[in-house]
Amino acid sequence: MRAFMPGLRTCAPSTLLIALALALSACGGSGGGGASPAPAPNPTPTPAPSPQPSGVAEPGLAARPSNATCQAWERPQTTGAVSLQRYAPALSFTRPIGLLQAPGDGSRWYVIEQDGLIRTFLAANPTTADTFADLRARVASVGDGAGNETGLLGLAFHPDFPTDPRVYLAYTAAEPLRLVVAEMRTAAGDAARLDPVTERVLLAIHQPQSNHNGGHLAFGPDGLLYIGVGDGGGAGDTGEGHAAIGNAQSLQTLLGKMVRIDVEPEAGGAPYRIPADNPYAGGAR
Repeated sequence: MRAFMPGLRTCAPSTLLIALALALSACGGSGGGGASPAPAPNPTPTPAPSPQPSGVAEPGLAARPSNATCQAWERPQTTGAVSLQRYAPALSFTRPIGLLQAPGDGSRWYVIEQDGLIRTFLAANPTTADTFADLRARVASVGDGAGNETGLLGLAFHPDFPTDPRVYLAYTAAEPLRLVVAEMRTAAGDAARLDPVTERVLLAIHQPQSNHNGGHLAFGPDGLLYIGVGDGGGAGDTGEGHAAIGNAQSLQTLLGKMVRIDVEPEAGGAPYRIPADNPYAGGAR
């Protein structure tokens, strides 16, 4: 459907062709010859028949002009009011920072709570929520006094979940303060619960401050994991160790970056692989 703005004029293709022909006739031929100008076309051509609309017309569009006319047309004014309806009124969550579904499964929602809980409930019957993972013992959360921007910050299911039972998490850990990107698997025979014992840490990024942690995770269409890493905190990206340019501009730190990794372990023991087309591998500028 085309979008029309108030006062927009719609003109027939025949009118445009007339204007083009007039413009061309005004530009004389090359050289100094005396070629006779072409006769002007009929300025009032017979309008083409209006196309018949197909399907059901939208409310308010019955008076829409045809493409064979050239007249002002005002956008119809809607009279209906937008209304909101509360979803899952029987459920409540503490500091929820994310709501997502597993790949290809619209039957269930997962809620990330900043203090380290991941809760899940059925989309069609949102009356009770179960615990998908309890990571409060390893997450530096707001309740620990670690800052308002720490905690469980990201969740991404493997693109082949649940056939591939791996799930990826980003959370703030303390002593020392760091952003952890880790892999966990669902419990054996139970795709509705993560097993923290299966944790495999892929990245641990030092956090100079307790704010600007970042932490959002998502798999791209290339099958790689994208990690949004904050700049490490401090007003104005002060850049611990890189004060001249700030962490976000320094290639000597992962802070303030969009990091892209292959989650498969590298031969030789590295916990992840660097994509071959990464132009910054090795710190290159």
